[in-house]
Amino acid sequence: MPGLRILEKPWSMRLLVDLYRNGPAAVRELLSRLGASPNALLSRVGELESAGVLERYRVHRRGRVCKVVALTEKGRRLAELLVLVEELLDEKQVTA
Repeated sequence: MPGLRILEKPWSMRLLVDLYRNGPAAVRELLSRLGASPNALLSRVGELESAGVLERYRVHRRGRVCKVVALTEKGRRLAELLVLVEELLDEKQVTA
């Protein structure tokens, strides 16, 4: 999926920004925070992983194995830009 098209898909930008702000997270945590359906979120994670902006790995937590999603360096750089765009759009207009 070339270029900006990947960001047009639902949940892509919110997922990247969430991981940038909150760090790596278990899929279950992301589902709770974002409110996405499991199918939509896992599909998006797979696409973003294929694009090289996310990575998945397993960790042991409280005796269980959890799948964790994290930003790659490329994903971190992309998320930083998205946060800047969000901040610019949220700025209040100052009238002279």
